Amino acid sequence: MAPRIILLGIDHRFQKDDATGNFRTMLLTVLSGSQVDLICEEATPDVSTVARQTAGELGKPWVGVDMSTEERIRAGIQDELSKPRWYPFCKDGVWVARSFYYPHAYGIREEYWISRVLRPGIESYLVICGAMHFDPLAGKFRQKGCVVEGINVCAQEWYVNRFGPLHIFEENGERWSEQRLDVEP
Repeated sequence: MAPRIILLGIDHRFQKDDATGNFRTMLLTVLSGSQVDLICEEATPDVSTVARQTAGELGKPWVGVDMSTEERIRAGIQDELSKPRWYPFCKDGVWVARSFYYPHAYGIREEYWISRVLRPGIESYLVICGAMHFDPLAGKFRQKGCVVEGINVCAQEWYVNRFGPLHIFEENGERWSEQRLDVEP
């Protein structure tokens, strides 16, 4: 049987602090409605996140699958990841953040995550990653023969009402997102 992946694309702003409880509620809904054997998250193993806390409360195994700084250095991507990832600009009188996707470095990280996620004897996974990784990571899992069900948390009504829509663009081989800023930079 092909491994089953429930992939959640999130905004890292509420990964560690879900002030409204909306993300936690969504996690509980997903976990109660699906058989999930392992929760994997774009986080280092030493970080406390909402998903990790929720997994602990439910007695579900959780693993942080992101690379440490040392692993990024060994992989030769630390310098690229040290570049500014976003910048603010004013668009139609509204301050917007444009965030960039670095295909080389992010591609290496995503392959690393997959190597940490897929395990013998486990059939069903909840994988949590940043929204910019959502489509590329889903494609990589499918290439490995996984069945992927994707949920873009940033498209949920509670998210859009609080943060505004997150728009992801792809053009001329580049990928970026734009979203309004809550405050002027």
